[in-house]
Amino acid sequence: MDLVTIVVNGRQVRVPGHTSSSEIRRIARCGPGCPLSLERDGRNVIVCGDVDVSEGDSFRAGHSFTKGTGS
Repeated sequence: MDLVTIVVNGRQVRVPGHTSSSEIRRIARCGPGCPLSLERDGRNVIVCGDVDVSEGDSFRAGHSFTKGTGS
């Protein structure tokens, strides 16, 4: 199993090159229900399920998205 270094919320973690979004969240110690997005070409793309990652990929794990009522 080849491990690669990715960045999750600004922190480097080592994961298998073929992994899952839940495994990335577990290794990065993010909450199991938080969405995970891959930052690529100036865009954030939500990822779920199995994913192939490359050395240096950058992810952001955040709180669930909800529609606010404004204040």
